[in-house]
Amino acid sequence: MFINSATATVIYVSPNGNDTQSCGTAATPCATLKYAVNIGSSGDEILLENFKYNLTTGVAVTNKNLSIQAQNVGEVELTCNGANIRALSFSSSSSSLSGIIFSECNALEGAVIVVSSN
Repeated sequence: MFINSATATVIYVSPNGNDTQSCGTAATPCATLKYAVNIGSSGDEILLENFKYNLTTGVAVTNKNLSIQAQNVGEVELTCNGANIRALSFSSSSSSLSGIIFSECNALEGAVIVVSSN
């Protein structure tokens, strides 16, 4: 996916962040991918700091094209801790996901990541 850097916003996520209305900058990152997805707009990039993030519920990217990326390839892990959840679902095939490892996810309805075009 091509993101126009002149209009795209980078939303930062860090284990030391806080999910507040003002989060998302490098200085004040969000704490969770789910919150970053919720505040993101189509064309934005979500950058996950190197860490192992626990998913307690699935993350749905609905009606927006987002680029979700690891700070460093293979250094970001999303773990479901054995839960039966769909880790990520995209309702747009123009979104992208890069450099992220998924672990301990039991596929809900046969898939850990789902992409569906509306």
